[in-house]
Amino acid sequence: MYLRNPQNAKTYQVYHAAENDIAKAILDGTTDTVNYDTDLSSDVMRFFWVKAIDSSDNVMGCSPIVGFIPALTDAKCTLNGNSVKVTWDASSDMLANVDYIKKDYYVYACNADGSLKSFSPVGTFGSTDYDGELYVRVKSANVGENYFKIRSWYNGIYSEYSDVASISLLATPEIKVSHFTSDSITINWNAVSGATKYSVACGNVDVTDDAASD
Repeated sequence: MYLRNPQNAKTYQVYHAAENDIAKAILDGTTDTVNYDTDLSSDVMRFFWVKAIDSSDNVMGCSPIVGFIPALTDAKCTLNGNSVKVTWDASSDMLANVDYIKKDYYVYACNADGSLKSFSPVGTFGSTDYDGELYVRVKSANVGENYFKIRSWYNGIYSEYSDVASISLLATPEIKVSHFTSDSITINWNAVSGATKYSVACGNVDVTDDAASD
């Protein structure tokens, strides 16, 4: 939290409370123009007040600053056409909040250990996108293991990242016709690592073969 420095201010007192009632506020401490609150947890609505103190020890108050750290749970990935659908849930407290749809979400590609591949998100979810489900479709997923995590933004504050969600994408088989007659046709394709069965479509016929073909 950054504080605008008024003229002649010597220092500041920062208070916080779980509700908009300064009488219940707790003094965080004395600071200059930056305050860090590190004991927040998911689903915490917190109000802050800042009082400027001038060189004559006169105290000036200000309006409350609102902070909200929403929770992100049950992140998971599913294959959705040619893209990966990354979904997550919000806690019931967050969903009940009247400002819920004002939140934005960012999906990031990461490694298995959760370290980000890039600080640029691979997908975003804005407040106007909400239709009863929280999700982002990622079209930049690669063959093999893909890992993602999500964080939200609300009122100038980012949440912590969610747990890592993962999905493994198979390569597309390369097919060729090896033999055909007037009433039959034989096709072959390269075996795809990780595949346990193949679906072969011909016109309006769809056949599933459990055996890999090479």
